[in-house]
Amino acid sequence: MLELIKKTIEPPYNARDLYSIFAALFIMLLVPLTVLESTKAQDDRTSAATLPIQKLNQDINVDITSPRNNDLVKGSVDVSVEASNTKDNISSISLYLNKKLLAIVKNPSPTNVFATRVTIDTTKEKNGIQSLIAYGYNSVGEQNRSSSVSINLVNLDTTLPSVSFSNLKDGDYLSNTSFFVKVIANDETAISSISIYLDKTLLRQFSKIPYETFIDLSKTTPGNHVLSAKAIDFAGNESTVNVEFYKGVKKITN
Repeated sequence: MLELIKKTIEPPYNARDLYSIFAALFIMLLVPLTVLESTKAQDDRTSAATLPIQKLNQDINVDITSPRNNDLVKGSVDVSVEASNTKDNISSISLYLNKKLLAIVKNPSPTNVFATRVTIDTTKEKNGIQSLIAYGYNSVGEQNRSSSVSINLVNLDTTLPSVSFSNLKDGDYLSNTSFFVKVIANDETAISSISIYLDKTLLRQFSKIPYETFIDLSKTTPGNHVLSAKAIDFAGNESTVNVEFYKGVKKITN
């Protein structure tokens, strides 16, 4: 090849000589690139063949038994997972929180049913709704996943809930023997309970919306009274609203 190039580049030059030079250079560049690409393709096939392939297997049943969907949790929480396979043994279980791997638990004595418990520290996670998912694997690497379990984290919650009466304000006159009252409450996580008091006496308590009821005033003496609503969230933070009203008919002065 070198002799051919040397011969063709000796003057005088003609069109055939130039063509031969370019053809020789092209062949010299093409052969190494072809060999390199072939080697790379072979390496890719070898790497792909050694990677574990985890196929979906519907015969594997995976269930997160605790906590349950929509549970409120904080601090250290035990997550219980069970996997079973009627046709093969369960080799391991993995647990994820919002697609982040929390733990991989291997079955020490592979059987077709494997239950385990993983303790997670929820204080390192963001408050609010989070998603738990577990995967079960059989002895040949096939897998299936559990249904997603939503949990509500309420760690480090120091925000007070808001609470108010939607249809009563300070200075209102109430002349009827009963009246309808509605409480509005909000919290960054969730409201645990709402309590309504008349002159510090508990009248009604709610654990879910709507927070509304009729207040009996038939035995209430005329004059000033205080209606209160106390809201408590699941972190123990509480807020109270007090509204002073007058039992009786408002006098009209000229």
